[in-house]
Amino acid sequence: MGSPTHVAELHLNTEPSFFHEDVFNQQTYEDYSRSVFSREINPCLVDLKYLNYLDFSGNHFGNMPIPSFIATMTSLTHLNLSYAGFDGNIPPQIGNLSNLFYLDLGSNYLFAENIDWVSSLSKLRYLDLSGMFLRTPGMSLPTHLGKMTSLTHLDLSNAAFSGNIPSHIGNLSNLVYLHLQSYSMFPQNLHCLSSLSKLEHLGLGGIILQNRTEMNKRVN
Repeated sequence: MGSPTHVAELHLNTEPSFFHEDVFNQQTYEDYSRSVFSREINPCLVDLKYLNYLDFSGNHFGNMPIPSFIATMTSLTHLNLSYAGFDGNIPPQIGNLSNLFYLDLGSNYLFAENIDWVSSLSKLRYLDLSGMFLRTPGMSLPTHLGKMTSLTHLDLSNAAFSGNIPSHIGNLSNLVYLHLQSYSMFPQNLHCLSSLSKLEHLGLGGIILQNRTEMNKRVN
């Protein structure tokens, strides 16, 4: 058996069935509580020099902040911390994880001064920051997002951005999934999305479009 330091993947997520029950009851809660990770994440993870896949989604870390040491794990290509009960600021040092293809921090209680650090993740294909809170109210989508042309999945829904959808989103020519649903984001000037020829799923405002013909009617 190889050394533990040569571990490449850690799948420590909780199955969705524990927290998406149609009828929630005490037994469901007890089963979920026994199954989740809920204590501090051991920093010895940084010793796993070959780790490229880390998934803690679906757990409950009791409103703890995202551990800052995760931002030093530069071998990671896949990081999923969604639905995990994290709270506090998103460490901007996550921008140091330049090998990431997949980043999902969605559906936590996370804050950010800005998301400029995302521009350092040039290999990123999947980005989910849904539900993120902004320290500076009224921020529009940053222009550097328009340079992340490798993205195929972008979800910033309910992330408290405001204003019209900026034209630079139309530069993301590889997008298949785009979700910007927000109470303060306005789906105007949709012609900028007409260049997204690969788009299959578009969520804007209270409208979610999943049909290419339907999308074309909206953006042209």
